Amino acid sequence: MPHDPPPTYTSVESASASQPLPEVSSYTPINVVNYISISREHGHIKESFIVDPSLYIPESLRNPLRQGESYGSQKNVRLETVHGHIETEIVLVQDKAPLGSRNLQRATLHLSSSHGGIKVTIVRSFFFLHTDSPI
Repeated sequence: MPHDPPPTYTSVESASASQPLPEVSSYTPINVVNYISISREHGHIKESFIVDPSLYIPESLRNPLRQGESYGSQKNVRLETVHGHIETEIVLVQDKAPLGSRNLQRATLHLSSSHGGIKVTIVRSFFFLHTDSPI
């Protein structure tokens, strides 16, 4: 049985020059986090997060507590800058508790910039991240 020859390949340079790459959002959330803290004195913060308040993070791996803060009151997201702006997208995911339940864990956020603007987009997701939860 005769075989067809393999397809010809174009060089990467000629393919990329003729067709522009599709636009990708600079905010594509990748990692699921909890108790994330970013602090910068000089510089902008431009990040995107999927926040799951039910995600367990051992106290030994969390950032040090601030004055007057306890592990129970620690912010799920803390973004601070002195000379820079903050631009972030935060996707909050539903934990295992059913919608309307009083057992939902709240997410607490702290964003501050002394000399810059803050733009935050908060998206509430109704999808479960846990593999044992029904979708």
